[in-house]
Amino acid sequence: MLYTNYSSNVLSVQSPVYCTLEQFLYFYLSKRDFESALACVSENIFSIGTHDESVAIGKDELSALLKDETEKFPHSIPFEIYDYCESQSHPDCWSCFCNVKFTVAAPDSTPVLYHTRLTATLHKECNRYLIDCFHISQSQLYQAETKCSSVRFVSNEVTKLHRQAQQDLLQLIDQMMPGGIMGGYVEDGFPLYIVNERFLCMAGYTHDQFLQDTNGLVINSVHEDDRKMVCEKITQVLSQSNQYELEYRMKKSDGTFFWVHSIGKKTVTAEGREAIVSVLMDVTEQIENRQYLWDVSVRDSLTGVYNRNGYSVNIAKYLTSHSSFVFLMLDLDHFKRLNDIYGHLEGDFALQYIAKLLTDSFRKTDIVCRLGGDEFSVFIVNCPEVAVIEEKVHRIIQLFSSVMEQKYPESGCSVSFGGVYGQGITTFEKLYQAADKVLYEVKNSGRGTYKFRALE
Repeated sequence: MLYTNYSSNVLSVQSPVYCTLEQFLYFYLSKRDFESALACVSENIFSIGTHDESVAIGKDELSALLKDETEKFPHSIPFEIYDYCESQSHPDCWSCFCNVKFTVAAPDSTPVLYHTRLTATLHKECNRYLIDCFHISQSQLYQAETKCSSVRFVSNEVTKLHRQAQQDLLQLIDQMMPGGIMGGYVEDGFPLYIVNERFLCMAGYTHDQFLQDTNGLVINSVHEDDRKMVCEKITQVLSQSNQYELEYRMKKSDGTFFWVHSIGKKTVTAEGREAIVSVLMDVTEQIENRQYLWDVSVRDSLTGVYNRNGYSVNIAKYLTSHSSFVFLMLDLDHFKRLNDIYGHLEGDFALQYIAKLLTDSFRKTDIVCRLGGDEFSVFIVNCPEVAVIEEKVHRIIQLFSSVMEQKYPESGCSVSFGGVYGQGITTFEKLYQAADKVLYEVKNSGRGTYKFRALE
């Protein structure tokens, strides 16, 4: 589902998500009616109208922030939504994006035009559409003495705002933008150019502590494993344009890390040096939720090893290379008998135990999978001597049989392996068929043992 609109007044498609968003902005900006604006948001609204000292989590905090803002700045703010689009991510859940421009009159009546990006998530509840998350970020960066602002003057004759008007307008934007701001010179290590209190609060630093811990280099605030990627990506993007978006981990003062979504743009400072200035949003929770959903989709819930989908995804890159490999298939002998005599909970234990033996016995780079039922597989890439793998398999068979004999003596449960090895480009289907054939031979020759064969 996708809607596109280029005006705040006329919709090409009547989208209730768009209408809710426009209604919120209408009451919030044009009418300065914070009570009516709050009717458009959910009880668990997150990150709207935040100050350096606070984050609006929940409707009560947002209400206090909006009330304070409208009292300080009661004047109507005309706005226009353009480049609007939305997508339905889940049943009754939507995400949307648009650009918003609005005009604010300075105390000397000078009109100043702001251009911002807006992203929001909404859900449907009892035939109403409510905003769950609302984020406004800068779309254009301009230098204003030592501060950054997304402003553009309506009149080309206006070259400079009154100092108080400038501070009022920058404060208004700062209240609406929940992310931290940090910038560095486009030089080795990105020497620190600017950092605001919001980012320091996010990371748990004082200004002096941050300078000392990073040695004044922005790159030192990035997780060591992400630094190379960040440098390469920024260099690559800035060679083609002056703006980038990245997700990476940043250091906290206590030694832990948090994920940020960084939107940065290149600019030129007053002294003529190139610099990048970024808006940084803490997206740790979103990243962790995304990782959880990914793990659920690729992991077997009972044993914790990969399921068939995750297995094929992880070994795909190796099957198109010329690396050496060993592909093992195994299943549990007389597994049905174990279930029938001792019950399915004990059968689950046997599956979990063989999965643990496989995980503990092979390297972290080797890929263990439960293909289904009592059938498992292991893919060993850049294999050392095949004899080393045979020794591991022999040990696994002995350990598993020993535990099964102790716990379930009447089941006769054991484990059988069939494996193929080779080097070069192949397919999962070919490996599966070849190893399955070897395993079938093992099962017919006595079970509780193994056999390896070179892939033809």
